[in-house]
Amino acid sequence: MQRLAALPPSAADTRQSRAAIERELRWLQARLATAQRIDNQGRTSERVAFGATVTLNDEAAEAHTYRIVGEDEADPDAGLISWTSPLARALLGAAAGDVVTWQRPAGNRDVEIIDIRFVEDA
Repeated sequence: MQRLAALPPSAADTRQSRAAIERELRWLQARLATAQRIDNQGRTSERVAFGATVTLNDEAAEAHTYRIVGEDEADPDAGLISWTSPLARALLGAAAGDVVTWQRPAGNRDVEIIDIRFVEDA
């Protein structure tokens, strides 16, 4: 059985690929242009804010720790939650000892903030 040689990309394929790459570059450039560096040095741990590492207890008294990060950094499985997520929105501005309501699609859940820390840049 004879194998067919791969056909070279057509001009249309090349234009589509180039357009997709250019869109991605524009998106990345826009993200970089609006990025803001957050300096946690000297920040107090009195209230939850962007960049905070928050330990909380859920209704079953199980402890969970999350860090509030930017949307591009979010990885909930690694404990990194976007500042726009429902959990982060519930936590922002709260203090240790506060009980806040996390509004979830699966139903609301009350969580108690146990600890707030800000990791200083090295």
